[in-house]
Amino acid sequence: MFLYRAQDQKLKAEKLLPCIDCYETYIPELIKNKGLLILILDDDSPRTFVSDASYDNSIETLTKNESKNIHYKILDATAMQNLNIEEVLGARVCAESQ
Repeated sequence: MFLYRAQDQKLKAEKLLPCIDCYETYIPELIKNKGLLILILDDDSPRTFVSDASYDNSIETLTKNESKNIHYKILDATAMQNLNIEEVLGARVCAESQ
């Protein structure tokens, strides 16, 4: 499953992880089937995707060309069990909100 929220004035990209409704609808099936949740990000700002302190929340970057980088995070079934989900729709999931 891919999640991407475009950066604009209304919905900031750091508000990326699923809300509780989406989590309950889609994530249990991904976990059961050992699927992957792939987050496509607008930047590499620090975020806390997984609440487990031992988890590496670092963001990967793929360099497409000199002027374009693609930032992403791949979460496996183990990581998805400890997702730092949005408590309410639009809540921030990033380091500065901790």
